[in-house]
Amino acid sequence: MKDKKGYYLSVLLFTVCFFFLNHYLFPAKSIFETQNENTETAAIEYKQETKEAPLKSIALDTEASYVLENAHFTLLFSKNGNLRQIYLPMQTHSAKSLIKPTSIDYELGDLNPYVDVINSERKESQFSTKNFYPMLRSNQNHEYEAFSLTNSTPFELIEHSDKHIVFKADNIKKTYTLTNDPFVFDVKLEFDEPQTDLWLASGMCDSEVVANSVQSFIKYGVQKKGEVETKDLTLPEDKSLISSLQYHWLSISNGPFGMIVQPKSTQLGLMIEKIDSKKIPSKLATLSTPDLDEKLKTAPGYLCKFPVSNQTQVEFKIFAGPYQNNLLKQINPLLLDAQNNQGFLTSISKPFSRILFYILEFFYNLTHSWGLSIILLTIALRLMLYPLNAWSIKQNLKTQKLSPQVKVINEKYKKDKQKRSIETMKLYRKEGANPLTGCFPILIQMPFLLGMFDLLKNTFQLRGASFIPGWITNLSEPDTLFSWGFSIIFIGTSFHLLPVLNGIAMFFQQRFSSSLPKDPSQWTDQQRQQRTMGTLMPLFITFAFYNFPAGLNLYWLSSTILGVGQQYLMKKLSKK
Repeated sequence: MKDKKGYYLSVLLFTVCFFFLNHYLFPAKSIFETQNENTETAAIEYKQETKEAPLKSIALDTEASYVLENAHFTLLFSKNGNLRQIYLPMQTHSAKSLIKPTSIDYELGDLNPYVDVINSERKESQFSTKNFYPMLRSNQNHEYEAFSLTNSTPFELIEHSDKHIVFKADNIKKTYTLTNDPFVFDVKLEFDEPQTDLWLASGMCDSEVVANSVQSFIKYGVQKKGEVETKDLTLPEDKSLISSLQYHWLSISNGPFGMIVQPKSTQLGLMIEKIDSKKIPSKLATLSTPDLDEKLKTAPGYLCKFPVSNQTQVEFKIFAGPYQNNLLKQINPLLLDAQNNQGFLTSISKPFSRILFYILEFFYNLTHSWGLSIILLTIALRLMLYPLNAWSIKQNLKTQKLSPQVKVINEKYKKDKQKRSIETMKLYRKEGANPLTGCFPILIQMPFLLGMFDLLKNTFQLRGASFIPGWITNLSEPDTLFSWGFSIIFIGTSFHLLPVLNGIAMFFQQRFSSSLPKDPSQWTDQQRQQRTMGTLMPLFITFAFYNFPAGLNLYWLSSTILGVGQQYLMKKLSKK
């Protein structure tokens, strides 16, 4: 009975770990199936430089473009009155920027073109997008541009100041206005007469690599009795029409960045359309990075369309920028729920991840290092869960001490399984031990564990944050010591040290936690199973975590080392 329970417990724990890692941490295919300062502004008009663009370039065409610009973003408009691109300045452009560049941003910056700038005074200058983050997918197809209308009505510019720009068609006027809120602008459509079957496009957020995957999120919020009810929308395989959907805000994001559309009056209805990357490719398609899987480069985009028929005026407030906690809270605390919590247990992990974020932010304010803050948060979490872990270790030690007696029972009742089980349980009851009780602390800790992983995968501040120069240069990407010129399955073209250290640390943890006789012939069946699991789990963790962000690996490594320390302490105390 005891052998079976030990086997079932091992299988259960391995299955839980695999299911958790595979479904909660890896978005996999499900990403395509579910899911205030006043600033001076300037208005400029510019044309793209006529240099030959690289192959697969995402550069804009050479038609004249109009710009509204402030310290937070640059909005680029086409002659048709559509929003073609949103450029967010990175810290390489402005030290006050929230956006730290990543290795992909640097590579994209080298591919992006220069443009000739003509300001409102007709003075020429040169503008480079190298130090800016492009939010939207963009090419010469105006159909998929943000705030384009489905009737393809030709617009012309009628007014252009430093804070707003106005385009006019035969019976439609479209106005974009900058606001004093960071990363926020207004869009207003005015109709001389109500239109029929008319839709307004949202534009498509470009792809962002998070934990070696590319994701798209569309979610909405409805305010009820002062609280916001938030729901995720399923991403369609072609297109889907939700005619009865009512929302106060709609979020369209790639994870760290996105657009939040807030109708000035309650919006009814929504259409979501999947757009193949062949029609409008991602910026990732221009990269030559071998580690970047082709599936990431060819990920589809998702376009939302809002019904604007039978109305004389439609207004939207648009947030377009990083999903940073404090920024969203400053604009509207109700928008905090627009942040993306990845995983099927979001309702459980979200409150815990928020609590852990406040602790993480507290440590950052003390240390000014996100990497050190993760380590300190891990220590704090270990201290909070110390009683549970201590109880689990005590139960494990009790079970180990009884192994010789259990083996005697197994040998004595080798041919009588029922008697063997009864005698084993009598022994456990007599000594106050139960091998299955070690599972309960793990289950109780799961919300904290889920919250920690949710926090480290979705915290915008970790994007581009360095910890150890030359090694851990970006906590949101895998750490890379060196690379080679060919790809190895599960490994890619780069050597990541942290996941290897994770595997080594877990290997020693498994060996330390299970004290087996030196002679393998003295092992019970359960002990053999434990040794097998103790060998497989470190390998599994190494490969499962290999392409995870450095922040996650840093947490796991710190937690494992602290766990070994606690086990050592408990063993010392048990011998006294």
